[in-house]
Amino acid sequence: MIDEFYKVIGQAIRERREEIGMTQAELAQLVSMSRPSIINIEQGGQALQLHQFVELAEALQYSSYTDLLPEIEVEL
Repeated sequence: MIDEFYKVIGQAIRERREEIGMTQAELAQLVSMSRPSIINIEQGGQALQLHQFVELAEALQYSSYTDLLPEIEVEL
């Protein structure tokens, strides 16, 4: 389930980045990461620390970092 979570996050990051016309290199520079890290994140292969998640959301011009979170169904 964790792997799928990071894939969904990565896909959302890539879609938003493309939507606002930003390259991977530009995003990487804004969040002080390498382009290979952005590639890995977008592919769901790299876990994010909380501060990185927030920085990515800000760089992608979301009004809140929570806008980047996928909706998850939880069974009680």
